[in-house]
Amino acid sequence: MAAKGQDLFNDPTKGKCFGCHLNAGASVDGIHNANFNTGVENLRSQPADLLVPAQLNPPDGGFGTAIGASGFGNGTFNTTVLVEAADTGPFFHNNAIRTIEGAVAFYTGPAFNNSPGAVGIGFLPGGNGPGIELDSTEVEAVAAFLRVINALENLRSARSLATRLRNAATTAHVRQLSELLRAELTDAYTVLNGAGLHAPTQQKLGSAIAVAEKMIALPGRNLLLIAQALALIDQSVQELRE
Repeated sequence: MAAKGQDLFNDPTKGKCFGCHLNAGASVDGIHNANFNTGVENLRSQPADLLVPAQLNPPDGGFGTAIGASGFGNGTFNTTVLVEAADTGPFFHNNAIRTIEGAVAFYTGPAFNNSPGAVGIGFLPGGNGPGIELDSTEVEAVAAFLRVINALENLRSARSLATRLRNAATTAHVRQLSELLRAELTDAYTVLNGAGLHAPTQQKLGSAIAVAEKMIALPGRNLLLIAQALALIDQSVQELRE
């Protein structure tokens, strides 16, 4: 599913995500790190509206200031990096969406497709092309892709930490690195588990987390446990890339 999501992400006629999130990042070239009014403020039933009536809850203008207030605020927000988006919910500046699937689905709805940003970059007939139209399974596929690249980034960091553990000289340093290793592995597991992706990889990550917990409990580094963790990390990366 993640491979299908990658295709949709990069497809200029379907997902169109690549148009603003070049390589799932925010590259500084042209529109790829620009500010857009994506219409997120036009979503109905936002969390803040449950506490304050919508008419008394002024929209944020992109700099923490209400639109129309002096100095700042024009309704635009900066293109975000997506590599670790899946484990940073809730989403958007106003926490309007809780899941990565919901965040992807936002870009298929009227709030985005009728926004100044979408029209301005040619997604609509008012610009130079149709809006983003993904069905439910395609939304799930794009979200799966974002979950997998998130997990791969967690594993990249985890491998670096496990490698550094080989040279950790003190018990305190071993504990610190082992706790960070456990956190990265747990993030990778949680992101995949949230959508039921790659069950065999989840099992390996669970084993790797158990290894990290053993290392936390030890008074010093254990090269055998470090080797086990690295092997499980490398196997997980290979499976996610297939």
